[in-house]
Amino acid sequence: MLLVAVDPAGCAYQVVEEASSLAAALSEAVILMTSVELPEGVTPEVHLETGRYAGHTAEDVLVTDARQALDALAEPLRAKGVGVRLEVRVGPCVQAVLDSADEHRPRMLVLGTHGRTGLKRFFLGSVAEQILRQAKVPVLTVRSQGVVDHPSDAQKAVQALADG
Repeated sequence: MLLVAVDPAGCAYQVVEEASSLAAALSEAVILMTSVELPEGVTPEVHLETGRYAGHTAEDVLVTDARQALDALAEPLRAKGVGVRLEVRVGPCVQAVLDSADEHRPRMLVLGTHGRTGLKRFFLGSVAEQILRQAKVPVLTVRSQGVVDHPSDAQKAVQALADG
């Protein structure tokens, strides 16, 4: 089994395309996973008060949104006949990926990297690098062809809670 960790708001399609080819070639199933993290100052039980998410908790909105994004991303895997299971974890990305890898013990972990260098990497840190250093299984990184960040409407709605 391969664990494929993605950020649906970023360049996830490139990661999934690479992982789908690898999984098909190795006859491996895939766990397609992501993590969601609540913005600072927003607790899981806080309810959104307006818009299409009114009445739902911030955590439920983010988890549901992430699961829908993963389901759409899973299409290239399904198209190649690869068995795929979706997993959404709540918490910081690095820890969520490492916890999932520890729990599932995949043959390999596949994740994307933006390929930042220099000062951007120094100040922003590298999620991929942190995972590479701490993972107990082999890690394949897929460099994105450009840094893209497209937060979903759900992410924007929950961020608005944090922004006041």
